[in-house]
Amino acid sequence: MRANKRYSRIAALFVLSILCGSANAVSLNANQLLNEYNVLILGDAILTSEIQGTAYVGGLLTGNFATINRSNLPDGSLGGSLVVGGDLTSANLESGDALIGGAITGILNNNGGGTITTGADIPVMEVENTLKNFSTSITSLSSTASLTVIELTSAFFSNPNNANDLPMMFGPGTTLFNVSGVMVDTTGFNFNGAFSDVLFNFYEATNVLIGAAFGASILAPDADLQNIGGGINGTVVAAALNNSFTSEFRDPIFTGTIVPLPAPLLLMLSGLAGLFITAKRKSKGVAQ
Repeated sequence: MRANKRYSRIAALFVLSILCGSANAVSLNANQLLNEYNVLILGDAILTSEIQGTAYVGGLLTGNFATINRSNLPDGSLGGSLVVGGDLTSANLESGDALIGGAITGILNNNGGGTITTGADIPVMEVENTLKNFSTSITSLSSTASLTVIELTSAFFSNPNNANDLPMMFGPGTTLFNVSGVMVDTTGFNFNGAFSDVLFNFYEATNVLIGAAFGASILAPDADLQNIGGGINGTVVAAALNNSFTSEFRDPIFTGTIVPLPAPLLLMLSGLAGLFITAKRKSKGVAQ
């Protein structure tokens, strides 16, 4: 009995420490980032085409005076409409503030008149971890009244006729497609439209080639992405971007809501399960 009381006390302290740590931690919200930024590249980006909305690049941003935020979207929670973790060679910022972690090695045309800050403290690793953890965690979600979850493989995009069937799969509220496969190629897969509450989570992809129009948001935090088709209408997350083509990134950005089970709660449940098993084993040892 005394052993059980002791483990109950330990479990209570464990729960308290998890909850306090969760309350005190300052963390980013992945869904919020998707709702705020048109493009989120975790590493380096080569960009020559337009991003109609806001943009984040965790590494180097190189290119040839790509236009950013012509749609006049407000600065996101990362502090600007253009946020770059490394150096920037050139860009045309049409609206909002710019935060550059490194230096501007060429010219940043500040057409909107916002502030430009270099040497800024950009939370590069936190953004990367937040979006990667989000992509992994939402693969375990099931459909609810406000969320439709559909499982696909990357082979789905090899049949152009499937593009016409996609809108019929959408449910009420947000629709989430969890897509397995390391290589995604949408060449010839003309998915026209602008479905702001639809997200494709390419959670295993290391390469994504958007070879035709794509009318929804993309979450591919481990993938090198190329946009060489008819443009993407939605938020795009990728590990790296090579967009030395004319295909644009357009709004509307993602407006849906996807809420995974919080990581602290998963940790707490796992810890409590471990404590419960230990306590049971101890009690059996005392009984014997």
